[in-house]
Amino acid sequence: MAWAREGAQAREGELAAAEHTWQLVVDVRSHLWDAGHVETQGAMLGWAAVLADLHREPEALALVRAVTGERAQDLGPDHPATLEATAALASLLSASGEQAEAERMYDDLLPRLVKRFGRDDGRTLDARVGLARVHHRLGRPGDAEPVLREVLAKRRLRLGDDHPDTLAVQTELDSVRGPAPEKPARRRWRRRR
Repeated sequence: MAWAREGAQAREGELAAAEHTWQLVVDVRSHLWDAGHVETQGAMLGWAAVLADLHREPEALALVRAVTGERAQDLGPDHPATLEATAALASLLSASGEQAEAERMYDDLLPRLVKRFGRDDGRTLDARVGLARVHHRLGRPGDAEPVLREVLAKRRLRLGDDHPDTLAVQTELDSVRGPAPEKPARRRWRRRR
């Protein structure tokens, strides 16, 4: 058990170092450009991801909400950078347990991704998986499963069976399907004479 505790402490140390690094990157980019520059905002999204890994979701959400709002205002709702931030926000909302808001965001985001990048683009497929995850968390696995099966087929076709993105969708689908139900004991019927 000591090794598990040491591993967790090492992971926390790595995340703290990553947070510090992202803070420095944001600071440097803010001085080079400004806080509203797309490159600075990209670093803010990286920092937010580390904050989420550190279980500091409120801070991460505030950062991603700010970036998403600024990008939508400055670049427009259909700009690739805005779509990226919106997808990050929807995913973080879902991970934070705010499924209803995440579902609304994904429902708004998906048509814009399809229009901008196409139905089979990786960003669109990732958002579809995110929405399926929300449906599963909302207790609607019947809505999630067909979407995941379709995305899995597309990932297999494009990336192969062993690609990490394909395997991630397979894992998501397996979690929606849940554990395999136990087979009922077979009854032995006697033939009536």
